[in-house]
Amino acid sequence: MRLPKFKTPSCYIDAKVLKDNAIRHVSAQQEINRRALKSISQNTTLPMKQRIQAHLQLTSMPVFSNIHAAKPRCVETGRSKGIIKEFKLCRVSTTEAKTKGLSEE
Repeated sequence: MRLPKFKTPSCYIDAKVLKDNAIRHVSAQQEINRRALKSISQNTTLPMKQRIQAHLQLTSMPVFSNIHAAKPRCVETGRSKGIIKEFKLCRVSTTEAKTKGLSEE
């Protein structure tokens, strides 16, 4: 699948960072449609045929339209593991920032 062109991030740039940014862009565009189809397919008051059609449309959507395909990444290093959400940094970058902050005092 070919990813669309988008605005490049202002952090560390890597192929994986660009892919995650593209996934976020596509999922933001498809979010309303995905939520509507999901609510239709889970609504038990609707006829079964309509629910199945909504579910088939949902499964035929591109894989990159799901926000869960994107991983949170460190803005300094681009790592995807050990991310602290409040700072958007990985644990390695936060320890380096702590040591720099302590040495400057």
